[in-house]
Amino acid sequence: MDSQDFFQIKSINRMESHEKFKKSSFLSKLFLFLIDWLKKKCHKQSLVREKEFMMFARVDAANSKNDQGGRAQRLFAAVVLAALDDAIADDKKYGNGAEQIARWARSRDGREVLMCAGIDPNERCVKGMVGFVKKGVRTSVALSREESERQAEAA
Repeated sequence: MDSQDFFQIKSINRMESHEKFKKSSFLSKLFLFLIDWLKKKCHKQSLVREKEFMMFARVDAANSKNDQGGRAQRLFAAVVLAALDDAIADDKKYGNGAEQIARWARSRDGREVLMCAGIDPNERCVKGMVGFVKKGVRTSVALSREESERQAEAA
């Protein structure tokens, strides 16, 4: 084997390896393109799914949260109204309903119930509750439409 044959074989090997490289490059580019395309497509689909999930999850969570919170708040508001009714009854019977509701509203339990009912348990609130008890109008009557209309006409 002479040198010319050697170089010819080398060049053929180079050409084959170059062709392999070109093919592999093309295949690798195609492969990378397909992977990229699939990632984008899957990413878009996952984004759509994620947006749908988040939208429904937010709505479900908001409904569930607001509903449960609203129910709990109404429950504690009913406890406050019952305490006011009890104080009004005690005020009519014993004459100490105003002091009793003030003591309850300033107590730890009273403040906690007022906060859970969505009422700020400050001194202004306590004075309002005392004034309500001193009026002597039951909460069921005060919250009725007839009473509110009567008070509107009087004012």
